[in-house]
Order: sequence, then C-alpha cells, then structure tokens
Amino acid sequence: MNEAQDYCPVDNVRILEAYVEAGHRPMHILKTLLFRLKRNTDGLDSTQACDALFVISSLSFTDKILIQKLVDIAANDVDEQVCNELVTGRLVSHMGRLRHFDERLLEKISNALAQDLESLVFKTFHSYAVSSAYLNYNPIDSKSHTNILNFLVSKLTSYEEVTEKIVEERRVGVWLDIVWSLSLLGFSNQNLLESVLNEDFIDKIINKSDCKNVGQIRKLLNINAIAQFIDKEYKGPTIDMAGSPLLCDNNMFSKKDSFTSVCIDIFSRFASPPNHAKVYPDTGMGFCIGAEAVIHKKSLQPMDIKRYGIFGVPTQENYTSLPDDFERLAMVPAGYLDCNHNGSFGGILDLKIRLLKSRGFKVLVIPRVEILALPFKTDKVKHVAKIFKKVMS
Repeated sequence: MNEAQDYCPVDNVRILEAYVEAGHRPMHILKTLLFRLKRNTDGLDSTQACDALFVISSLSFTDKILIQKLVDIAANDVDEQVCNELVTGRLVSHMGRLRHFDERLLEKISNALAQDLESLVFKTFHSYAVSSAYLNYNPIDSKSHTNILNFLVSKLTSYEEVTEKIVEERRVGVWLDIVWSLSLLGFSNQNLLESVLNEDFIDKIINKSDCKNVGQIRKLLNINAIAQFIDKEYKGPTIDMAGSPLLCDNNMFSKKDSFTSVCIDIFSRFASPPNHAKVYPDTGMGFCIGAEAVIHKKSLQPMDIKRYGIFGVPTQENYTSLPDDFERLAMVPAGYLDCNHNGSFGGILDLKIRLLKSRGFKVLVIPRVEILALPFKTDKVKHVAKIFKKVMS
C-alpha cells in the first residue's frame, strides 16, 4: 500500500478505525498504515490519539514507541485542575488494555478525575477500576486513587440499580468487571462479593453459551478464590467446585502456548513430569499454572507429585499432608500480557502469585522477556536455575 505515505496522520487514523470497526483486517495494509503513523503523528489531537490507541489495542499491536507517542499526545489534555473526562477516561482505558504503566501519568489522571467525583459517569469509573486492576496500579499513598475507588464502592448499591441503564447483554459482564477489579485491588466488601457469589448470578454466567464467557468464568473463579483464601473477613457463600463440573473443566482455559511449553521443558530439569511435576494443572482459582511440584527444602530434590499434589484433587480432605522439610512449588510462566510494558508484574499475575502463596506455595515466575532474550537453551536453563534456587532459599 504505497499510497499510504500520501495520507496525513489524521487520515491514517480514520482509515485504521474504519477497518477495525468494519471487522475487515488486511494485516499488510494495517501494518503499513501503522508504520506511517509511527513515523509521523503531527497534527493529531488528544481525541484522535485515543482513537489510534483504540485501534492498536484492538489489533494487539505492540509497538512501544508508537504507543508512547500517542499516550503523550493524549496526556496533554489531562489537566489536574480542569478535568476533560472524555479524553481522560478513554486514555486510562487504553493504558490498561495495552498494559502501558506510567505511574506519573496515572497519578495525574487520578488527580484529574478526583476533582469532582459526583460528576463522573459510570463508564469512567469502570475504565479506571479495570485499568488499575490490569496494571496493578494501587498506590497506598495516593488519596485520589483511594477516594475514587471508595466513592465507586459507595455507589454500587445493587446489581439491578447500577446496571439498569446498561444494555441487557452487557450487564453481567460490566458488573463482574467492577467487582473483580475492586476485589483484586483490595476494595471489595461483603456485599460486593456476595453479589457475584450467589447462585442466581453464577447461573447467569454458567448458562451463557458464547465463547466470550470463558473470561467471565475466570474472573468469577478469581473472586471466589479471593473470598476463600485472601479476604479473611468474608463470611458469605462461595462456589462449590465439586458441585460445578463446568467450572472445573480444564478445557475452558486456553491450551498451552509455545512459551508455556518452553517453560515446562526447562522446569522438567528440576522436576520432571509425570512423577515429579504436574504439568499445566487447573488451580480451580480461575487460571492454570505451568507446573506444580513438591521440593525438598535443602537438597532441592522433587517428591512424588501424585501423592502430594493438591491441584486436581477433588476435595481438601483428599490432600496428603506435606512433610515439614518439603515445600510446594508453583511454576508460573509470565507471558506478554502478564507483565506491563516496563517489565513490572500486571495485576492478574500479581493476583496469581498472592493466591498461590495463600495456598502455601513458593512461586517460581519465569518472565517471557527474560527467557526469549537468551539465545541458547543452556542459558535459559541456567537463568531459571538461579530463579529456582532464589525462590527456594
């Protein structure tokens, strides 16, 4: 598409947006347009920059330089004194989807939104909470961040009242997103947890037949695990996994990707399946891990996983107690979306680690960026061996 060089940046964005909205995605044309946009963003205003960020996130495009350019343009309209809610809300939403963590900008956005909480629309609160969860943005010393989320919690009176103005087919997903985000960030309460862990709400999710429901089931199980293993004050209902066979179906989760397979192959040097490692087990908490093992604290030798493993065991009563000189170990591959663009752990990965630790596991995280940067398999194994020894020390 040589004529793309003749389009101005504004036209490039309009064409890209039209392709995405039409569901027509000729990748060679889209890549050419994005390449031209990367070279020249002159003339774009904050709204057009947000439009471009929407296109990039929709296409799962990962060019950090272009993303940063567009974020910088949109950030020009984030005013801590006079809030432009439309731009600010869209910007924080795209930052979350693209895992673009910029603490200074997030603080600026928080300060802008916190100026007049009563005037903000629900969509802005939704975008802010979900993006904060994805990015693992939860500064304990930010009054603006805390005020925004506490204000949101105070407005979540009931599922029916909050979602009545939302299109019916989106109500369950929007409410679940909010409760999941607040739970991950530590702002949920008894009423919010109960609002999704009751039979009626669970049935609304389980009875859906579309493929998009997999993500909702994962979030529901995340919330259930938070209620069971992290929130010590919660006294309400939780999901009976033994009585919910659909939720226990490992096939609902994505199969091993190539990076997970690489991690499992490396991990087999320390605990080989099937006798000493359970590969890609479903934790029952809304995610699978690369492998589960039981390791001797001093010798670092593995034990019989079939005897001592807990994932995939129907009930806690069937667990075999672990000898004092052994540790449970979970190997967790950290893929592209598990980490933010700056290398920090995203909210979902951080939640996995916290949940696993709450179950008594040491957690061995293998970051994708670190492994793929090493050219030879021996180097990859040595690198993971260092992490393994550090985790077990």
